[in-house]
Amino acid sequence: MPYSHAQSTTAHLIKNVNIRAKGLHHELNKTKDTLILKSDRTINYVYSINRDYEKEVFDYIDDTTFEVPLHILSEGKHTFVVGQSPLKIVFAVYISREKDLQTVATSTSLPTTTLQ
Repeated sequence: MPYSHAQSTTAHLIKNVNIRAKGLHHELNKTKDTLILKSDRTINYVYSINRDYEKEVFDYIDDTTFEVPLHILSEGKHTFVVGQSPLKIVFAVYISREKDLQTVATSTSLPTTTLQ
């Protein structure tokens, strides 16, 4: 029977609790696969740095809300930097992948026998 390996992305958010960062609401959605950023002030940019010091997300925003799909990030720790002039708000997101085995239905029917 053929199997498909599907991966579900989950994340754990370590919030910035500094009083100066209270204007930026950073949360994960219910399924923990999207980072949601909301603020009363303009978010200028967002970037993340992975454990190999590579930028995987780098977006200029100039809006008060932004969503980052976490399935595009590699597994491990990501340090996020959100720029709100003159502040830079830093927090961490840990990405994990869980492999699920799922049976895939085939389009061709195979002959079956019944043993009694």
